[in-house]
Amino acid sequence: MKKILRLILAAACLLLFSVTAAQAAEKVLTASCPASGQGQVIWQQNKAGRYLCLPGGWDASAISLSVAGLDCIYIGEEQQEIRLNEPADLQPYLGIRVPVRGGDGKGMGNLLIIQGSPVTSLMFQIDDKGFRTINGSQDRSITAGTVIAVEGDGTESCNGQLRLMKTRGKNSFTYNKKSYEFKLEEKAPLGGMPKDRTWLLLANYADVSMLRNQITLDLCREIGLPYSVRCTPADVWVNGQYLGLYLLTEKIQIKKHRVNITNLEDAMKEVNSEPLDSFKSSTIKDGPLPFMRGYEIPNDPEDITGGYLVTIEKPYRMGKFGYPGVGTIQNIYFRVKEPTNPSLAEIRYLAERIGGMHDAVFAEDGLDPATGKQYSEFLDVNSFALKFLVDDVSKNYDAAAGSQYMFKDSDKADPLFYAGPAWDYDISYGNAWRYTTAETDYYAMKPEAKYFYAQLGKHGDFRELLKEKWRDVVRPAMAVLIGEREAAPDGILKSFDEYVAAISQSAAMNEVRRNKGTPLTKDAGTDFKSGTEYLGPWLVRRTHYLDQTYAMTEGGDAAQAENAEGTESNRQEGEQ
Repeated sequence: MKKILRLILAAACLLLFSVTAAQAAEKVLTASCPASGQGQVIWQQNKAGRYLCLPGGWDASAISLSVAGLDCIYIGEEQQEIRLNEPADLQPYLGIRVPVRGGDGKGMGNLLIIQGSPVTSLMFQIDDKGFRTINGSQDRSITAGTVIAVEGDGTESCNGQLRLMKTRGKNSFTYNKKSYEFKLEEKAPLGGMPKDRTWLLLANYADVSMLRNQITLDLCREIGLPYSVRCTPADVWVNGQYLGLYLLTEKIQIKKHRVNITNLEDAMKEVNSEPLDSFKSSTIKDGPLPFMRGYEIPNDPEDITGGYLVTIEKPYRMGKFGYPGVGTIQNIYFRVKEPTNPSLAEIRYLAERIGGMHDAVFAEDGLDPATGKQYSEFLDVNSFALKFLVDDVSKNYDAAAGSQYMFKDSDKADPLFYAGPAWDYDISYGNAWRYTTAETDYYAMKPEAKYFYAQLGKHGDFRELLKEKWRDVVRPAMAVLIGEREAAPDGILKSFDEYVAAISQSAAMNEVRRNKGTPLTKDAGTDFKSGTEYLGPWLVRRTHYLDQTYAMTEGGDAAQAENAEGTESNRQEGEQ
């Protein structure tokens, strides 16, 4: 028996060696576009055969192909000769599968050549093994490599060193298509956004339309929600292989061009000689809230009132991942994102402020029982009204808890909490299990629900503000999105049809690479075509339903036209 097992093992090793040797000898077709920089892509293979994905910013009439050991290839039914390492016109072959034969006379199979939309293209060169490692573990990262960015017009906006790349997300990490964070050695203006080092790539795997996050982030910037995130679609290649269509975004963090408030973490570093993450995490047993967790950091700066970046978090995650933050008697947990290692003194300060805000919002009369302060003395009602409406119009599944950001500057600058920036909307707009219907009230917005925003919405003065913001700010923006009104020349938001057209070629390329995404409900579509055909009408129905919810009159269209200028001024104010 042992002899048989040894023979089987030897045969398996021989087969493995043969496959590996065959792969090593396999011809690899590489494509580049010298007019758009030094980026290169290679052909790939799926069940249907070989395919070559070209960046949308490349000139398809001037593509340089290369295959090791060959001077030319013959392509198409007519066997058109393509001289390698010289500019060639591939336009006649785009979107069709054609036979390819090497100049040595050997067949190379059929090849589908496809080109993405004119969006940002990112081409990473990193260690193959390291890339597989980060895709399997969020505890690992890549700390070396290069990245080239080519914009939709063919210009190269980045050609530099990579400082860091890692996967991101919690539930989304389990998806086949991962999301990533990467950091450049030098700042670059990717996608026309302000120069920075740190960027995110959202996979949008649960959203087959791949538009929910983009239209929401653009909507938030249009209506002036403070420090709303900029974003742009991006095709991504790693080591020449096409990874898929992503959404390239800024990272929500306290920085000059992001959330521009006092950087308390920098102030903490100045008064402590040891790294802040070297101190022990600790839970405070006595204090104003049932749950308080921070770090035993010995020294605090003189002013610990801000700035803070927090998010409402799911309770189980606070325990599972040991996040710092506070939890209220209603089991609403506020995770502290920045500073990343808040001291116990800072946690106590936040517990008092958040506790007062929470109790005022939950009180029937809107007053904190301990201090008599009205909820508007704790939070900026305008930003919370705008965020409330964004979550209502999108039926955001995470509106109750999760990705609900708030920020607070130091008391010297501004003592109030502000809502936003908005984040994470792939599970929204009817793409969330039983919450698919556009013409119903949203569960997280019902006053009887024990959620922060739901409780805020029960107050009469806040509901009146919601009606005003819907009529004057949000509804005019939605009119652009659903195609009722032309976008302003300098506007951020576009019509839904324009969003679809802008990524349609890249969406098709993504489906060749990825087959399809995984929507949370089949009602929301099963591919890009059915997904966008579902989402567009859904937006129209939801908008008209909320016209009734927020008591729009029959003259609503005229009111929208009158208030279009108000939307523009609100947007400019929010981006300051």
